[in-house]
Amino acid sequence: MISGILFLAAAILGLALRATVRDRIPIVATACYALPLPVIVAFAAASTGLLLRRRNAGRVAGVVFAAAALWFGMTHFGWNAPAGTTSAVRVAFWNVSRGVRGWKEIVRELRETDADLIGMVEAGPRDTMQEYWRTQFPEHRTEALRGGMALFVKGEILADERRVLATGGEANRVVVRCRGSEWVVWIVDIVSDPLKPRGPTLAALAEAVKPDLGRPLLIMGDFNTPADSTWLDSFRSEMRLQHAFETAGTGYAATWPMPCPVLTLDQVWADRSVEVLQCRHEWSTRSDHRRVLLQVRQK
Repeated sequence: MISGILFLAAAILGLALRATVRDRIPIVATACYALPLPVIVAFAAASTGLLLRRRNAGRVAGVVFAAAALWFGMTHFGWNAPAGTTSAVRVAFWNVSRGVRGWKEIVRELRETDADLIGMVEAGPRDTMQEYWRTQFPEHRTEALRGGMALFVKGEILADERRVLATGGEANRVVVRCRGSEWVVWIVDIVSDPLKPRGPTLAALAEAVKPDLGRPLLIMGDFNTPADSTWLDSFRSEMRLQHAFETAGTGYAATWPMPCPVLTLDQVWADRSVEVLQCRHEWSTRSDHRRVLLQVRQK
């Protein structure tokens, strides 16, 4: 009985937070991150089972479970039919978790994606990985970037620069030429501390990216911030960016932590001048993050 009530209270708290303040208030944000919708659904299901014989409490638990399951189904799954073409640019992004589960297998899986453009975070130290990437991906122009990031492209890298984002992360802005067209690619790694406010960091990223709006632009990274965060609302509204999975996703959205992901931390955003044809999040045992694959083309 007590366990059922506790599970139900946690589920109700999680739903209430997501329906109201979300992660807008720093202290409350930690609870919001700790209660993502998949966890809320699990708590609601557990409470329904434990309170089944308690008529009134069981009914409340059942209603909470139904509401959470519906919300989960509507927001965490993509049902878009793939619409890729042979002329599209194939893009892969992956947090490779510093290669702790084996660089050799990471390289093999990335090669299998046959991506034209590959972005990574937690890709190892720049000084030691630069030559390694060049030997492993000879068909790409490879660049080990500052901050443990990397970018490979079947084409040219025209420019790159590092940006520190307030006190909560960093990014690299890279201009590339791929399939005959120029793209601006931002690779982002936001600090993972759940107690650190995301607002200033994401505001700094938005301000840095603004000059590139209206161009063929991709922002890819481990945002360490759920895709439904209040701090990403301006990306959709003011900046009019497209979240790749929300636009053309197929399958399950959450990317972390493997093997049972509950948060969509790994994201790719695209300018409206870009058509997102398809997006999916691939499973792998080589990192605690799922890999993001998409196909895009310039409009």
